[in-house]
Amino acid sequence: MLSTPWLAALDFDGCLYNVNIDNVRRAFHSPGKPKEELTLAHLITINQKLIDHLNNQAEKFSSSTVFLGSDRQDYKKERDNSAGPNREGQYCYPLISDFAKKIGAEFDPLLMADIYNNLPLGESFRQALQDYHTPEKHDQDPHTQPDSSKLTLLYAQMHKAATENPDDIVTYEFYDDRKDILLSLQEIFESDPHMIPKNITLYLNHYDGVNLQNLLIIQGQGNPDSQYQHTLKNPAYRKASANPAEAQTDYSISELIKEKFPKISKSFLEIKQKLQQLNLPKLKKSLIREATSVSVATSVGILHIQ
Repeated sequence: MLSTPWLAALDFDGCLYNVNIDNVRRAFHSPGKPKEELTLAHLITINQKLIDHLNNQAEKFSSSTVFLGSDRQDYKKERDNSAGPNREGQYCYPLISDFAKKIGAEFDPLLMADIYNNLPLGESFRQALQDYHTPEKHDQDPHTQPDSSKLTLLYAQMHKAATENPDDIVTYEFYDDRKDILLSLQEIFESDPHMIPKNITLYLNHYDGVNLQNLLIIQGQGNPDSQYQHTLKNPAYRKASANPAEAQTDYSISELIKEKFPKISKSFLEIKQKLQQLNLPKLKKSLIREATSVSVATSVGILHIQ
């Protein structure tokens, strides 16, 4: 029987942890009392609008799952983000799985650190929750490559879902407070819907605690990338499909990068020059200029260079 899984990837900073927090804290705590860490009760209160929306969405589908859509994809990033301005030690990991339960969803603990460190999926999240508030015990925890565009994150989550549900119709919704990220992703996926598996419908949604708006609904046209972990660790690596028709139509990021950049070891300057020569539409120059760990997000995909 055909199933209809529903997946929601939720950002944290500015999205779940949003502008409503100060008002809620005043309601929870008396004047002069020190502020506490964010609790699940706080998180539910400041996101009731989103929770109502997610509950309504989840009711339409056969199952529901929550992913972490934040760039807190390893313990170090989780710790660093929690120390940011106006965050006052607000950690995400201990809350996100309980938030998923609040909307009756499973929580998928996949982090990009699992992929980049060859770990079982969910292991980085599990390790991070051990001795959570003793950072020195996490010095050897797995880290990940930064990608402020979140393209690699969506690619991993969508293709994981597509390969785990090959015969199902899957809906994947991404929620973020930053419109620049959302509009960049919109441009990429509209230019190349083959980056989205063909059994997935992608929703890009803006949510900042006040505004809740869908920006894009697009049906994927690509083949599920069962090798998505290899693709993201080494975009030049991916075996061609044995089916000639699929090989012609499968324009996932790894195939495109292999076609344009057969030698991944080229210098950053050479890669930049090649990109400029391609004259791609609306090339994200800010992403090209990253110096040491480079994420190039364009209408053809993303390339990591160390």
